[in-house]
Order: sequence, then C-alpha cells, then structure tokens
Amino acid sequence: MKIINFKILELKVTSYSAIDNKVSLEIDFDDGKRKQVYRTTSLDSPEEEAGLIVDELLRMEKNINLSFTGKSLSGDINLVFNDEEDARLKVSAYIKLLASKAAKVKLNRDPHIYLNSISELIRTKLVL
Repeated sequence: MKIINFKILELKVTSYSAIDNKVSLEIDFDDGKRKQVYRTTSLDSPEEEAGLIVDELLRMEKNINLSFTGKSLSGDINLVFNDEEDARLKVSAYIKLLASKAAKVKLNRDPHIYLNSISELIRTKLVL
C-alpha cells in the first residue's frame, strides 16, 4: 500500500469576472512533489465551493496514483490529509473574503477605484 501525505499549500486568484461573479484560482499543493492546478470558482456559495475544491483535489490525487495491473486499475493508496477540516474552513473563509471584495468592486463607479479594487482582489491569496 502506498502512503501519500497531501497538503494544500496556497490559493491565488489569477483572474476575476465581475459579470459571472467568478474567479480563476491557482491552487498549489504537495503530495511529495509540488503541483499546481487551476480552477474557476463561483463566489456565490463559499462553503459549497470550498468543499468542492478539497473533494476534487483529493479525488484527483487518488486518480493520479492509480496503477494498471494488466487487467484492472488498482488504487491501493492511503491518502493522508492532516487538518482536512481546518483546510476546508480556511478555504471557505478565503472564498468569503473574495466574495466580499467582489461586492466592493461592483459598488464602485469611479474607474480608478474600480480598477484598484480589482487589483486588490487579484492580489489576495491564502497560504495554508
């Protein structure tokens, strides 16, 4: 059985769509090697999106480590994710923060303040 220690390292915003109320996130994680994935995330339901992000990362990690035995796929791995619940809460709080900043962007009518608000939103990152 293969044991994999999994940890989410960082989430960063790469782009923001005010029309769709979505952000593109760069998610850095470590499973023995540092890896990155990109995901478009809605800011409408932070708790649900946080759960989806963590669940998709875990599912992806399990699928990456499947091995073909000649007849079938074998997934004899033990995926160890320390503080999974804490990570879910922090990702949820991060998405709530992004949603709050996105609401401020929508309220601004001055072009200069609007662009500064978008820049501030894009510079927001979460380090776990």
